[in-house]
Amino acid sequence: MDIDLELLEKGNSTALLIVLCHEMYHSYQYLTVEEYDKADEASRGLYLYRDASVYKYEFDNYGELLYNGLYSKLKCEFDARAYAKDAVSGYYDLIEEHLANTDEK
Repeated sequence: MDIDLELLEKGNSTALLIVLCHEMYHSYQYLTVEEYDKADEASRGLYLYRDASVYKYEFDNYGELLYNGLYSKLKCEFDARAYAKDAVSGYYDLIEEHLANTDEK
């Protein structure tokens, strides 16, 4: 997990939550690859592992892909950004709903 210390000290809560969700999704991706590596050939076709082989390639070649300027095009990064955006939006929706219900009481 790579979280900038300055963001923790000085960043706003939304930016921090986005980074935390992004990095949390990378943890999920790594676990998916680990399980994919342990799975038998028949199990590797399960929907659960649909992206695992792509993630595995990207993780195994991350430095080279970054060096070649492909960071923003990596599926693992695209998926982590998409998850973070959706998760943060969902969290704020839940907060607003909670506050609305609290105000009604």
